[in-house]
Amino acid sequence: LAFMVLGLIISRPALVFIGTKPEVLDKAVLYMRIICLGIPASAVYNFGAGVIRSTGDSKTSLTILSVSGIINVLLNLVFVIVFKMDAAGVAIATVASQVISAVLVIRALALREDCCHLNIKEVRITPSIDVHDFNTKVNQTVKFLKSGDKVKVTVRFRGRELHHTQLGMDLLTKFAEAIA
Repeated sequence: LAFMVLGLIISRPALVFIGTKPEVLDKAVLYMRIICLGIPASAVYNFGAGVIRSTGDSKTSLTILSVSGIINVLLNLVFVIVFKMDAAGVAIATVASQVISAVLVIRALALREDCCHLNIKEVRITPSIDVHDFNTKVNQTVKFLKSGDKVKVTVRFRGRELHHTQLGMDLLTKFAEAIA
């Protein structure tokens, strides 16, 4: 995320420094900023593909990269020819293909049965959860964590609860303290 933020901040100064022509500077800045938004997805793909390749399976990461490359080309055509976009369309296509490659590599890791298996459990809570259910969710989360699983805790708001997001933050804090 730090590289993404840095890229967003220094896009214009970096392009001016390297002598980008003034007539294309604004489009180049826009392109570079959109591309920087894809840095986290690219990092996820690179990390996941590295993990997969470390097991001797280079075919899976190559397949994912090939699929995302084809998607990138097709999206370039759609954004530039169909939607008449310029550099921004090409950048959006690139970021979309990076996100797809990240999703595919996470899926590949989740489907593995070996040491690289990625298992994410989800626990859902609501701001109106009662004490017994809260304690049950805490105990289940502790059990997941002890077995080596990753856990994602989601607060689900319904109706009027949406106006009281601080309740959700307080609940997450209480939940984190309970599992610590």
